[in-house]
Amino acid sequence: MEIPLEPPVGLDSSFEEVWNWVQDESVRRIGIYGMGGVGKTTLLKKIHNEILGMKDKYDVVAWIVVSQPTSSKIQEIIWEKLHLSKSEWDSKSESDRSTENKESHRSTEGKNKESHRAAKEKKKELDEAAEEMRKELDRASKIRSQLKETSFLLFLDDVWEVIDLLNLGIPSHDHQHKSKIIFTTRSENVCGQMQAERKKKIDCLPPDKALELFRGKVLRVLEFSYDALPNETHKRCFLYCSIFPADHAYHMDELIDLWMGEGFLSECESLREARDYGIDIIRYLVRVCLLVEVGMSSFKMHDVVQDMALWVASEHGEKKYKILCQEKRRYFEPNEFMKWADAERISFWGVDGRMENFRVSVTTFSSLSTLIIRHSRVDLFPNGLFSFMPSLRVLDLSFNEPLAKLPIDIGVLVNLRYLNLRRTPIRRQPVLIKNLTKLEFLLIDRDCPVPKGLILSLTSLRVFSWESENLIKGKINDGEELHVIEELDGMNQIEDVCLQLIFAADVQKLLANCPHLQRCLRELEIRSVTIQKLSLKRMEHLRYLGLLDCTIGEISMVEGDPYGCGGETGRGDGSEFPHPLPSCYPEPTSTSTSSCPESQGCFRSLERLTISSCSKLTDVTILIYHAPILTSLKIDNCPSIRELISGDIEDSHVEKILSSLIELVLKDLPKLESICSRALPFPSLKSYDVRNCPNLKKGGAPARPMR
Repeated sequence: MEIPLEPPVGLDSSFEEVWNWVQDESVRRIGIYGMGGVGKTTLLKKIHNEILGMKDKYDVVAWIVVSQPTSSKIQEIIWEKLHLSKSEWDSKSESDRSTENKESHRSTEGKNKESHRAAKEKKKELDEAAEEMRKELDRASKIRSQLKETSFLLFLDDVWEVIDLLNLGIPSHDHQHKSKIIFTTRSENVCGQMQAERKKKIDCLPPDKALELFRGKVLRVLEFSYDALPNETHKRCFLYCSIFPADHAYHMDELIDLWMGEGFLSECESLREARDYGIDIIRYLVRVCLLVEVGMSSFKMHDVVQDMALWVASEHGEKKYKILCQEKRRYFEPNEFMKWADAERISFWGVDGRMENFRVSVTTFSSLSTLIIRHSRVDLFPNGLFSFMPSLRVLDLSFNEPLAKLPIDIGVLVNLRYLNLRRTPIRRQPVLIKNLTKLEFLLIDRDCPVPKGLILSLTSLRVFSWESENLIKGKINDGEELHVIEELDGMNQIEDVCLQLIFAADVQKLLANCPHLQRCLRELEIRSVTIQKLSLKRMEHLRYLGLLDCTIGEISMVEGDPYGCGGETGRGDGSEFPHPLPSCYPEPTSTSTSSCPESQGCFRSLERLTISSCSKLTDVTILIYHAPILTSLKIDNCPSIRELISGDIEDSHVEKILSSLIELVLKDLPKLESICSRALPFPSLKSYDVRNCPNLKKGGAPARPMR
C-alpha cells in the first residue's frame, strides 16, 4: 500500500541519485542521513511508493518505523509481512511452561517466607530475560529461513542506533536472492555501523526552497479554516478580502458595500438586512482568526492568511492571474495589460503613472468583474478601455487625486453595480453615466457636481454617498444641494444615504419635508450653517452625525410628528428596528432635554457623534440621551458647553448612560465643568482624550480611562 506523501520540495537530485542505487542489484544497503526535518523520511516514502509501482520487483516489501523500539517489535512487523503463524508467535515453549509450574509450586510452599522473596524475584527476572532471548532466537531462525527463499526490500525509518540485523533473522549481504535494506538516520556513524554500501546526506533546503515548503504546508493547514466556514457566502466574502494590499485596514462599511456590489449578499431581502448579515460575517471571520480587528470597525488580513486566500481563489495556484493585487507601481507596462485578459478581480494601489498609451484593442477583459485603482496618481484613462469590460460590476477609482474626468465610454458598463469616485477632483460627469441602469452604489466626492435628473435616471440606485473631508463652500451651488435632496426623497428604492449639507435652508428642507430621506440616512454631516433652533426628528438608521463649524443655539426633538419621535415603535415600513432599545433607559428630568419623553432612542442606531466649533451650542444632552448605543463621542472647540448631560439622573439609570461608549474626546471646552451630575461607570470605554478643559472638575472625567 502506498504511503501518503506531500509533494517533495528540493529533493529531486537526491532522489535521482538514491534511485540509481536502488536499481543497482549489487548495492544491498543504503543509508540516508541528515538532521531532523530535512526530508529524509519524505525521500524514503517516495522511493517506497515508486517500488510499489514496479510489479514483481520484490516478494516482500516492508516499511518499519524504528525510532527506539525493542528488537521484538521489528521482528513482529517482519513476521506479519511474511504471513507467519500468529499462534507460533504467541506460543510459549515447553521450558517456559515448566518454569511457570515450578515457580507456582515453590510459591505455595514458601508462601510466608520473606527471606526467599527477593531471591525469587531476581531469579524470575533472569528467567524471563533468558526466555525472551530464546524466543527472539527461535523467531529469528524462522524469519531467516523464510527470507532466504525470497527477494525482499526493507525500509527502516528513523534508526537511532545500530541494529543487529542477523539476530533479527535478516540474512547477510551474501544472501543469494535479491535483497535490499534502505534506512534513514540522523547519524553518519550509524550508516557505517550498519554496513551501508552507499550513503546519502540530505542537507537543509536553500532559503527559497525552504520558504516554498513552509508556505505550502502553512497554506494547506490554513485551508482547513477556509473549508470549515459555514457556507459559500462566507467563503466568497472571505476570499474577496484578499484583493486588498498587505496590512491594509479596511472599514467595515467599505468592505460590506463591495460585497453587496459584487452580489454576494443578494439573498437578503433588504439592504439593511444585507448590511447586518455582512457585519455578522465579519465578526465570524474575526472569531475564527481569519480577520484581525485593528480599530473601531476596522479590520485587516494577516499576510499569511492573505496568501492562503489568494492561493485558494486562484484555484490552488493553477490560475495565477485570476486575482491581481499589486501595490506601489511606478507605471504600467504595455504588455502588463495582457495579464488582465484572464483576471476576474484587479486591485492596484499606489500607482504613479498614466494609462492613456494603453492599446485597448489588443484584448477583451471578458471575465473582469472588479477593477480597483485606489490611492494612486492615474490622471487619465484611455477612451475605449471600459468597452472591453462587459462583465464589470465594481469600479473603484477613489483617492486618485489627479483624475479630473472619466472617459466617455463609462456609459457602456451596463452591468456596473458599484461606482466609487470619492476623493477625486472630477468636476463633470459624462452624460452617458445615465445609462448605468443597474448601478446600485454611487459614492462621489462632495465637490463633484450632480446634474439635475441624474439620480432619477439611475433607476436601481440604492446607496448614495456625497461627502468630502475638505469641503470648500464657495464652490458649491445652493440649488444643486436642494435638487439632490428632493430627488433622493422621491426615489422609493433608495435605502442608504450619506450626505454632507452646507446650506441652512436645505438642512431645514430635509428635516421638515423629506420623511423618506430621513429614514434612509446612514451618515449626516452639517457644516457651516446658522440655525437658531435645530429641530431633529427620528432617524432610526443614522449611524454618524456631525455638526461642524455651525452656529446653532438649541437642539430639540420634534414631538407628535408622524415621521418623528412621537411614540413610534417601529419603522415607517412596519418592520422592527435593527437595534433593541434597552428597557428603562433614563427619561429626561429637565424640560431642556426633550419635549417628548416617551421617544427615547430616536437615534437608536447612532454610533458616532462629532461636534466641532459650534460656538453658541450650550447643551447636547438630547443627542446623547437619544443615542443608546453611542460608541464614539468627540466634542471640541465649543466654548459655551458647561455640561454634556444636564439634569438629575436616577440611580437606576446611571449604569445605562453611555454604557456602550468606547472612545471619548473632549478638547478646548473652556466652560465644561462636568460630563454628568452623577459619576458614570463607562463600562465599555477603551480610550479618552481630554485636553484644554480647565474647569472640568476632578472626577468629572471618566474613572476608567482604559479597559
